[in-house]
Amino acid sequence: MTASCAPRTAPPCRPESHFSSRGLVGVLLGALVLLLPVSSDACGDPPRFNSMRLRGVAQSFYRPGDRIEYECRPGYRLKRPLATSTVCQPDNTWTPLQEACTRKLCSQPGEPINGEVRYVNGTLEFGSQIHYACNEGVPLC
Repeated sequence: MTASCAPRTAPPCRPESHFSSRGLVGVLLGALVLLLPVSSDACGDPPRFNSMRLRGVAQSFYRPGDRIEYECRPGYRLKRPLATSTVCQPDNTWTPLQEACTRKLCSQPGEPINGEVRYVNGTLEFGSQIHYACNEGVPLC
């Protein structure tokens, strides 16, 4: 009987993969689901306006039938009785709505002594500018 002293070696091993083939298929299927068009039962963000803002707090989403109200921003006033609300429609769009507010008029500024008022924008509407100019030869009027 003979005995061998040669060390035994293990067969070469493959590095373990963090993903099995099933896991990879699952990841690919998940990615495909994310790429498919999704139907939504909600309207997008409400329309934005220069002269109006949402009355109250905006919601994260709006369902068909939800109504939102607008109010004039500071410096603006309602033009006339126009619609100031819109409704989320069944096709997930908002009913049409136009700007319903207009700029307020500022009061007439007084004329300075030894100077004049220059209307930069030609109007006294909210947001317009005027410049005061001294008559020639007068350092501060």
